[in-house]
Amino acid sequence: MWAQAAVIMVSVAGCAAEQRQTSPIPAPTVDDTERAEVRATAPAIPADPATPVQAEHTMSGATSPTGQTHPGEIVHDDKVDGRTWTRKAADVPPTIAWVQLDEIWVPVVRIEITGTAEARRFTKFGPDGQMLETTIQAPPPQRPAAPTEPTPIPVPTPE
Repeated sequence: MWAQAAVIMVSVAGCAAEQRQTSPIPAPTVDDTERAEVRATAPAIPADPATPVQAEHTMSGATSPTGQTHPGEIVHDDKVDGRTWTRKAADVPPTIAWVQLDEIWVPVVRIEITGTAEARRFTKFGPDGQMLETTIQAPPPQRPAAPTEPTPIPVPTPE
């Protein structure tokens, strides 16, 4: 009886291995017409790599989604690196320049960056010094390493 069980398990494993080898997944194909269409609609890459690539119809933080005007500038105070800089609201997206509180859009005038080199906390403040929101940025948790070899199937031995 044990010998039959071992044969069955080996044959099932053999079938599975054979099936994997004989049925590869076909690679997706893209014809030259589709490639040309993608190239035509993609934004141009600037000659200077420091120049950001922008879409044609980008929104800026100069005005809120409801049409309010931003006071003008956002001070970034990086306490981790010990530096401070200012950006114009028109040069950043609305998600950085504005925060919605109770159906009202409030302009962000200061962003304080705290934390460590591995995890940063971005705290946004309004014109009156009120804290508007905090976002924490950290690397994703590490996954355990996948085993490199499959687990062998145990073969029962008669006692």
